[in-house]
Amino acid sequence: GIEDVALSRGYHLFLCNTDEDAAREDEYLEELIKKQVDGLIVASSAPRHNHARRLRAENLPFVFMDREIEGVNADALRVDNWLGMRLIAEHLTNLGHERIGMISGPLDKASGYERYRGLQTTMANLGRRLEDPLVRFGDFRTASGREGASELLRLSPPPTALVIANNQMSLGALLAIQEMGIRIPNDLSVVGFDD
Repeated sequence: GIEDVALSRGYHLFLCNTDEDAAREDEYLEELIKKQVDGLIVASSAPRHNHARRLRAENLPFVFMDREIEGVNADALRVDNWLGMRLIAEHLTNLGHERIGMISGPLDKASGYERYRGLQTTMANLGRRLEDPLVRFGDFRTASGREGASELLRLSPPPTALVIANNQMSLGALLAIQEMGIRIPNDLSVVGFDD
């Protein structure tokens, strides 16, 4: 979608995937500045104030996507993680689920933290607890979703619903669920967040 809009306005999109690696992020930033790009859409791996200072010093327009840097006044396009988790928790509790499990992203990433805390807070507001034994922390990759789901679904008793904090971990969880012969939604409710 971003590329379509950029092309319609005479711009080309260059994608630099840092894979959450701060050093690679620094390298790409340096190269993009050297190449005198017209602007950047930044989904930073962590709250890195030096990026924002450098972009401002270079007078390079930028916007944050998915993650903001606290204390940096800049435009940002974000998902409302808190609202998303509230809607998920309300939906699952309205279906009668009491043992809700979660495969969260890492808490040092804004999206991981907000999704975990959003579900935890909403469940508390609904008079329920997101129980520690029913939570696994992944790295937003398929393998960690698969591992987290396998562990949670082997508990006795297992959760009756799973909330998974991103699309890649959801894919991994669905693979584990299929391997275990668990039927969705007959045996387990599953909600994936992010795509």
